Amino acid sequence: MENIYNDSLTSESNYLFNFGICYNKLPNNDLLKTETSVRSHEYHFKPHKLSLEQFKNIFYSDEYGIYHINEVYKDSEFINFSKQLIQDTDSTYNIFNINQYVISAYENFLNVTRDNINSITVMNLNKELLKIKSLCDICHIEVHHTFKELEHIFSNYSNLNNSIQLNFKFIYKNDAFKDIEIVFNFYYDVEFN
Repeated sequence: MENIYNDSLTSESNYLFNFGICYNKLPNNDLLKTETSVRSHEYHFKPHKLSLEQFKNIFYSDEYGIYHINEVYKDSEFINFSKQLIQDTDSTYNIFNINQYVISAYENFLNVTRDNINSITVMNLNKELLKIKSLCDICHIEVHHTFKELEHIFSNYSNLNNSIQLNFKFIYKNDAFKDIEIVFNFYYDVEFN
């Protein structure tokens, strides 16, 4: 698996917890991972600091505490792809559109340039990916915790430290490249105080 990441967990946070995954296409839900030939390329966005209340307002905005992204935040730095930063060893940069990163990952895996990929395939990729502006634009979401359950988990971590880093993944797959998945990781440093 190829990895591009900024920092490890911040010095205030020693705990990483994945609270949700979304897909552009429904995944294989076999009990065992049978797609052993699938290769992954991961992008890790720079973490966002937010309070527990902000986190709740963004991801658990209904009165029942069930996962629901608040569309008011669709253009915010918290869930909009074009406002994400990737930091590597040389610099920090804004991603603008995910289409360039997906195509670049395919180029790396196939060891070709985009000029060597079928033009119609590239156009279809761009058309599909340019529709995805934020996490609000993705339909297949799996979140297995209510906010009340997350609060219980948080209380265990808050006894050890005053923050936790939460991870939300977007996994992109395309039928033209069945054995490759591109993973975009959003990170949230949630402070309990």
